Amino acid sequence: MPVQYINSSILPLRVSKDDKTIVMIFTIDCFDKDDLMKYIGIAKNIGCNSQGATMICFPDYIETEHFPIVNNIKQIFNDPSFTTNLKVVNYYNPILTIVR
Repeated sequence: MPVQYINSSILPLRVSKDDKTIVMIFTIDCFDKDDLMKYIGIAKNIGCNSQGATMICFPDYIETEHFPIVNNIKQIFNDPSFTTNLKVVNYYNPILTIVR
């Protein structure tokens, strides 16, 4: 992992096993729609558009409150093959979102 991530507010991970790749981005910043757009772009570049799933993890994500914002931003990207496998979760309680 590059040294630059030590002082960064995000931690991007790319996990590969066999032919499956998952891109995960963890941030210490609170949920913000502008930051979400930035993180989706980073995830798309890290995965080279070949990942099976993408997770963006915020410490304060509340699905009932933020889900409409996430859907609007997904539509802006206009790439269903990428956005259908994109999940935004609260990293303090990710199971509630992942199980679905």
